Amino acid sequence: MTRNTKNLAVSQSVAERFLMDNRNLLRLSEPTKELAPKRQWVDGFGTKHFRYQQTY
Repeated sequence: MTRNTKNLAVSQSVAERFLMDNRNLLRLSEPTKELAPKRQWVDGFGTKHFRYQQTY
């Protein structure tokens, strides 16, 4: 695993923790089952972005 891949994995873990911590606000009972990772990218400023798709 390269450094960038490892950093992206750590950032994805932080994003998933955010979703779990805010599941009531987002009205999700189990975010890891209700949201599927759709896309991830790093912008020109080095900020990591994660897009999820809601599944039923």
